[in-house]
Amino acid sequence: MKKLAGIIAVFVSLSAAAVNSNPVVNEKVQKTFEMVFANAQHVTWRSEKDNNEASFSINNIRVRAVIDNSGQLVRTIRYYGEENLPASIRYGLKKKFDKEEISSVSELSANDQVVYYITLKDKTHLLNLVVNAGGNIVSLKKYKRGDL
Repeated sequence: MKKLAGIIAVFVSLSAAAVNSNPVVNEKVQKTFEMVFANAQHVTWRSEKDNNEASFSINNIRVRAVIDNSGQLVRTIRYYGEENLPASIRYGLKKKFDKEEISSVSELSANDQVVYYITLKDKTHLLNLVVNAGGNIVSLKKYKRGDL
């Protein structure tokens, strides 16, 4: 869990500290991006000293990817709704939380691991879940909805 928190902290700091908006990226970075994300649309780049972050969409899913200057894909984060969750994870959540609806999903892929940050909501509460690739709930926090 500490490792995951570290990954998230680095990802957020890279996003916030990016100093160059829409820079020209080097050939290795561009080659990796085109190889992995061939169907990307609406691509914008931000660069920092050692990393390049692309924001784009593929099949109506918003994506951010970090590629280092040597062309290595460091991490990706995808933002989507319930319909794009793997069926096994969606099934497990629907079974356990039958009265809540899945509001949003952020999928973080880094270091050969995938973690899902999922927000569920019902009439009075929000649930923030961290779910691993096996469908196990790693963290669950419940909040009273402030939009009521």
